[in-house]
Amino acid sequence: MKLHPYGMIYTVLYIILCKLFLETFAKKRSVSIFYTTMLLGVLSVLEYVCSVVLADFLVLKAILIIVMGTFVMMYVFGEKFWRILILMLLYQGLCFVTDCISWTFLNCVFASAGQEYLRSTNLQMFMAILSQILLFCILLIIKKCFIKQNTAILTGMQWIRITIFPIFTIITIISILIYFNMSSSEEQKNVLLCIAFGMLIMNILVFYLIGDILEGEEKLRKEVLFHKRVKSEIDMYHQIYSKSKFEVKEAVKNGDDFNVEVVISPIDVIVNSEDAISAAVDEFIANANADDYADEQAVNDALAKLVVDTINGNMANLGYQTEKSIIVKVEKDAQGYYGISDDAISALDQDMIAY
Repeated sequence: MKLHPYGMIYTVLYIILCKLFLETFAKKRSVSIFYTTMLLGVLSVLEYVCSVVLADFLVLKAILIIVMGTFVMMYVFGEKFWRILILMLLYQGLCFVTDCISWTFLNCVFASAGQEYLRSTNLQMFMAILSQILLFCILLIIKKCFIKQNTAILTGMQWIRITIFPIFTIITIISILIYFNMSSSEEQKNVLLCIAFGMLIMNILVFYLIGDILEGEEKLRKEVLFHKRVKSEIDMYHQIYSKSKFEVKEAVKNGDDFNVEVVISPIDVIVNSEDAISAAVDEFIANANADDYADEQAVNDALAKLVVDTINGNMANLGYQTEKSIIVKVEKDAQGYYGISDDAISALDQDMIAY
């Protein structure tokens, strides 16, 4: 069994692109990067060995590669076997399409060179690189169409700018291919191969770097929105509680403790805002565009802000419901100090605002 370094690099990139494709449709579970990297590394070795040993048995080789990839990606993504298998078959189909495009291009460019030259190892590697960069571009388009969370931050023009790099890589690889047979030595051809592989790897690294930046920005944006929402809710309740209306009656001794009657007039602003809240929510649902929200949390944040704004807008109509009388027990602690329990405070707070 003859090992080829370019073949190993190709296999590693094949698996990375496979993971990139599956991330579009399968939710990645929280597995440590170390174990994920180990699994993908072992899978790369197994699939490369399988490709070399079963080079003359194409169908069997393809089946084994798909099955091995399915089991490993099942662990990485935590999805069911059949779902991952279907996605693996789709990915294999995309690989077949890009291979056909690359092979057709090579046959057109080197039509006069003969089949023996077309089957040379270096030229086959160039075909593989061209196929993978085409596959990478297709995966970018798929991610743009199917993923809304992080990619929603990017505008259409920004997406065009991102795709310039892989398009430039394709043009460069095609240019190298056209003048590949002019290279006078194997060393020069190996250098060109390294450049082509390096450009492909750089495309993938840049994509993941952009993905990490977008995830960081999305996380920061959610934190900012969360703090704004919490602050608006605190301000709303601060304004409501400032209108609190209650009367503390005379304390009545009960053994070592005291019973104190507190008469509360429940603040009526949330209950009398229910119709306005319901109308606002119905209007939001009717007019909301799902593409404007990255995920369910973003929708919930928008609804929470809507409710708070509606209640604040109805603050002028604040009123009071029928008075309620609550008996609060003032107890003596071990140090001889009197106070009320947390449960008593909760009971008072529960009736301070009508819900």
